[in-house]
Amino acid sequence: MLGRRAWRGILAVTVASSLAVGAACASEDPAASVEDDAGTTARDAKAGEGGTALPDGGVADGSRLVAGDIIMVGITSDNFIAYRRLDLVADRSSFEVVSAFGGAPIVLSPDIGGATFYATSLGHVVGFWTGATDQMLGTFNYWTQASGVKTTPGASSRVSIMAVNLLDDTILFASGIGDGGLMDGSVDSLDFAVISPSQPNSDPVIRDVNFAAAHNNCPILCSFSGASSILCAYCTGTDPDAYVGRLVEVKRNALGTVTTTILADNDPQTAIAPLFGLFANDAGDKVMTVAAEPLGEGRILHLPTGTVDVVGDTVHGVYTAGDGENFLFGNGDRLERTTGDATLKITVVDGGFDHVLGASMDARYVGYASTVGAVTDLNVADTKVPSAKNVVADASVASSSIVAPTGQIVYTTLDPNTDDQNCYLVEADGGQRLIGEHIATCQALAGTGLVFIADNYRQQGPAAVFDLWTLNVENGATTRLPVATSVTQLKIAANGMMAWVTRGSEAGLYARWFP
Repeated sequence: MLGRRAWRGILAVTVASSLAVGAACASEDPAASVEDDAGTTARDAKAGEGGTALPDGGVADGSRLVAGDIIMVGITSDNFIAYRRLDLVADRSSFEVVSAFGGAPIVLSPDIGGATFYATSLGHVVGFWTGATDQMLGTFNYWTQASGVKTTPGASSRVSIMAVNLLDDTILFASGIGDGGLMDGSVDSLDFAVISPSQPNSDPVIRDVNFAAAHNNCPILCSFSGASSILCAYCTGTDPDAYVGRLVEVKRNALGTVTTTILADNDPQTAIAPLFGLFANDAGDKVMTVAAEPLGEGRILHLPTGTVDVVGDTVHGVYTAGDGENFLFGNGDRLERTTGDATLKITVVDGGFDHVLGASMDARYVGYASTVGAVTDLNVADTKVPSAKNVVADASVASSSIVAPTGQIVYTTLDPNTDDQNCYLVEADGGQRLIGEHIATCQALAGTGLVFIADNYRQQGPAAVFDLWTLNVENGATTRLPVATSVTQLKIAANGMMAWVTRGSEAGLYARWFP
């Protein structure tokens, strides 16, 4: 049965690692929000302890880039921050970007409206939809530093759907309604266009994408496979229970000509199950998928030749191995690793594996659960020198992240009776220590010893706010250092840049690099 595991949690890790797919935000949500570079949001923080507090609305370090009431949308890979600036007197808001190094903001739209506006940022690209209808269809616009603002023709783009090839900013977006209209009040089938920042158009190159099934057992997965190329896995038709999918490759040449090749179709011989993941190697010549027939057969497809290597028969999750060539995958109750040419396969965890919780930047160290649920146990595996150890035996872990290349890990426990969340650090020698009590969340900056801690959740006027701290566990520090108070939003980019929004006397948008 397809739904027997926590598939959505697995795929969240898979998508964030291989695919720039955006989730757009429209409303002015008053709840405090902490996000990592994958867009994970944590809420419902409790009061915390430790360190030296700043005055309300204070900032220990960091440059205020924009003053006023701000709702942050995202950070581009070339260090521009996209945000909405609210004018509460005039009851309107503008959509802008500003360099994290400072300077004058760039206005993308002076009056973007309220609930009909959606936006996201991926790679160098900021995408936004204007004039959205009740069916979530609007006009797709985008901005890059090189191209400026561009608008695609038409008003049938499904909001929130955008993928970006991080190598060259090739953009994929939902360009139209494939079923010719609305069915039962919702869009069930979509067409996708693939463009470059300098060539806006809405001509579909991927058709008949089953959007009705995307929320169930057939997510839409896209991954770049070299420059100017994007792979997409999806189901066709309009059946909301579909799970047998298609795999296509879209390539765009220097003249802007786009070609679409079907690599696996929705027939028993080649069909895939997008539910279980999709990963391409860095060279773009190998992609690992999971077959729909026989269901669970793990396959590595060699794109130049079309040949297939079978690497497992009960595969239920595909992950990157972090080196651009090898693949990690769950096979039954085992975590396994294979070379891209399938000549060498290693069992990393031999029994007791269910799904991945998090991984170090190079994917050498992987946190995983052996159980299903919102809270699980926690184990850590070394994928290069195969070994595994249990860190937390009982099902109490709500989230985790790898701290540094040494394999240190931070995790948050959740008490379902009190909703208290405590944060712990697992040292390289296996010892553990409490680094935050009753906190909102703790998040490690990948590849470093820095941990960000958000606590002291409280209501401040119409907004929920928290206080922000750092702890450098790699240097053995035991005292948290304050960063800012009265924070409403935090985003941590993969390059170590952090941006946050505060309220109070120094309200505005701030940025700072760590460590």
